[in-house]
Amino acid sequence: MKFCNKLLAVLLLLMLVACSSGKPHGGSRPLVVVTTGVIADIVEHIGGDFVEIKTLIVAGSDPHSYKANENDVIDIARAMVTFYNGLQLEGAFGHIIERASSTIPVYAVCEYIPSNKLIEVKKGVYDPHVWLDPQLWILAVNRVADGLVETDPANAVYYRRNEDAYIEQIIAVNDSIKSRLDTVPPEKRVIVSAHNAFSMSM
Repeated sequence: MKFCNKLLAVLLLLMLVACSSGKPHGGSRPLVVVTTGVIADIVEHIGGDFVEIKTLIVAGSDPHSYKANENDVIDIARAMVTFYNGLQLEGAFGHIIERASSTIPVYAVCEYIPSNKLIEVKKGVYDPHVWLDPQLWILAVNRVADGLVETDPANAVYYRRNEDAYIEQIIAVNDSIKSRLDTVPPEKRVIVSAHNAFSMSM
């Protein structure tokens, strides 16, 4: 808890010295900070060459147990906007980000997904692996696009065009997978997985 408070204090200090203004970070493009690779993929498709992306939790790391450091907080404070999952995927780090959202541009990509569309693993707690359901992930794409437009309205047309194109890709992949699964008899549709999160795709 003390470490979380320390990180929050660093974040607040950076805001006071105007580090969260969204100015270019290491280049001419504004910095967009994301927590995971799946969110980075959305931002890459929608933001394209107009943004610089920094992924805090790199591939191979467990987001549930990720321990934030001061550099993460500095990146969030310097960013034009930050995106995170919002369904407790990032564990304690997610709570730090949530507290920062009251003063700097931070968005939960799962914010638009109705709770009745999610898998409730226990009372009030939902499976955060929503990218396994293309239809739900489209709502995350919508939230990212809206967040980019809200923080960078000058490039709204570019972001909206890319949003539409990316959603078309997701729908096409989803339809292709469905057509392939339809060729498999229902009694043989068995998936062996090391993570029960893949129940989202069943």
